Amino acid sequence: MQAMILAAGFGTRLRPHSLVRPKPLFPVLGHPLVLRIVDQLRAAGCEPVVVNGHYRAKQLAASLAHSNVIFQHEEQILGTGGGLALAARRHLAPGPVLVTNADIFHEIDYRAVIRAHLASGCEISMVMRDEPRFNTVGVDTKSRRVASLPKMAGEERGRRMAFTGIHVVSTSVLLAMPPDREISIIDCYAAHLAGGGEINAILMPRAPWRDIGTPADYLDLHRELLAAGGHDLEKRGHQRLAPGCYAAAGSRIGPEVTWGRWCYIGTNAEIGAGAHLDGVVVWDGAQVAAGARLVEQIVTGA
Repeated sequence: MQAMILAAGFGTRLRPHSLVRPKPLFPVLGHPLVLRIVDQLRAAGCEPVVVNGHYRAKQLAASLAHSNVIFQHEEQILGTGGGLALAARRHLAPGPVLVTNADIFHEIDYRAVIRAHLASGCEISMVMRDEPRFNTVGVDTKSRRVASLPKMAGEERGRRMAFTGIHVVSTSVLLAMPPDREISIIDCYAAHLAGGGEINAILMPRAPWRDIGTPADYLDLHRELLAAGGHDLEKRGHQRLAPGCYAAAGSRIGPEVTWGRWCYIGTNAEIGAGAHLDGVVVWDGAQVAAGARLVEQIVTGA
């Protein structure tokens, strides 16, 4: 199945860190998130993979240069719907396309999503889960259909659930939208429902899923991953500095540095003598001054 990663947004909630690099390139345990998503899609057999970009598009395109993806540079911001509409005209073949946001870290099985969509007979499927902080979509859990979407007229229907940012949609739906103006795909789906169409709800309640929309979310994801063993970081050449604290190859750690609950130190980063780090992610090449005391911070090096 063909796929598209939505990566054009400004990452406003992640400022000032997103002023250094766009949100899809935020590293998770040292690996840019969008590259992880490309790997997941390829493992599920998706081809081609389209990635759109607007904010810091050159930086994003350069990072994807060796990933064999189709990069869609959008000169103006088109939103989730406008970007998909443009891709349907330029890069996608007729038929379904698996779509995923670029700011989610998850273990959802894309192959299972594809199978569920094809079995549904619907033009649109949305992957849903129960996440109280994000529960805004009404779902009829018996029929496995989306019952209502935010901003729809009329009474909200169905059990509230969270949209994961993963969906499958027919290009015929996308081609009905204008390709040259900003539009939200959720508004498009709401119009589809209001016109009598159905949207399949694929329920994925157990697979790990995290949104990294804010600095706190980004740090909390690292806390969880490092508490769970760091995804075999030592096998990937990382040094274990203390329980929950790891440094990538090429990092330089000064004397008498002390560690708190967890930390991740990127490649070629430098931690000055006598520093104390607790709940900190240090990006590749960044420096922490000698004697600094950092708690729950992202060090970008900018």
